Amino acid sequence: MLRWKYSRHLLFSLLAFLIAIPLLPVDFFRSAGFQQTLAVALLYGALALSYDLLFGYTGLLSFGHALFFASGAYVSVILINRAGWSLWMATLGALVFSIVLALLVGSAALRTTGIAFAMVTLAFGEAGHVIINRNVGGWTNAENGLPLDAERIPSIFVGVANTHYIFWLSIAILVLTYAVVWWVTESPAGRVFAALRDNVVKHCRYNQVRQLQSHR
Repeated sequence: MLRWKYSRHLLFSLLAFLIAIPLLPVDFFRSAGFQQTLAVALLYGALALSYDLLFGYTGLLSFGHALFFASGAYVSVILINRAGWSLWMATLGALVFSIVLALLVGSAALRTTGIAFAMVTLAFGEAGHVIINRNVGGWTNAENGLPLDAERIPSIFVGVANTHYIFWLSIAILVLTYAVVWWVTESPAGRVFAALRDNVVKHCRYNQVRQLQSHR
């Protein structure tokens, strides 16, 4: 309990420092380049948290995790640029798309275990990479990437002078991701995930002795 108390205080202190960075009277901290770089790092931190839930907590080694990260980014930009959606609606649409994609990939990958699971996720990840690089249907602009139409997003996120708003948004995304991961790990389902990682056969209510005998 004492360890968690100190860890919690450290997290809150670090969060307060991050939020205050654009307001500090230090030119280096207030520079747009530094804030943009740190914002990208925070987003990758959110990605790392989600992967830690998958691999570190449930023990599932996936090589296709970036597929969902990339699909959310591309779908949101496509919805903003081509469909004229607002930033927040496009974000919601990209979230729904990524969830559906994860369900489809999971329905195939979770039929396997171990190395086979890793290879299936790698195959899906590489398929996504090929689709993006070949610019299938002219949707992804291949290796050049998709430029975001600045006229279709809120003005507070446009321009070098507003980089600190993007930085604060990235902090909010990281905090939200952390909250979701914490909620999952502390839920009954999260404890089942950890149990399955430690002993799949036992916690699926199989008779281990009978399982061993069936393989003789």
